Amino acid sequence: MSNPNNENQKGVAVYLALIIMIILLGIVLGLSVILVRQIKITKGVGDSVFAFFAADTGMERELYNDPTDAIGREITDNLNGATYRVKVIAPGTHYFCPVEKINNCVISTGRYRNTEREILMPR
Repeated sequence: MSNPNNENQKGVAVYLALIIMIILLGIVLGLSVILVRQIKITKGVGDSVFAFFAADTGMERELYNDPTDAIGREITDNLNGATYRVKVIAPGTHYFCPVEKINNCVISTGRYRNTEREILMPR
């Protein structure tokens, strides 16, 4: 004989499986969004290192130059995809370049892809 309670519960397993699959799908999609963001951040760190070393190269080039009457001088160059721009500025024209006891300041900006890093040094 058939039990009337079993006949009403034939579709419960399908609904339970569907609910479990929806929960698992939500967890997987949430984790994938987090992982994609982390991958982008990690990629950006590599670009940042290239941009910083391009700025460092520009700073070294300016330090190698003669510092006399250098205010207003600007140097740009390309380094295998990374670029740098070096500017010599007068004291007091930048918030990190105070007027006291400084002849001039050097700002070197390195750029790689969409990342920029800047180094400022008083002379």
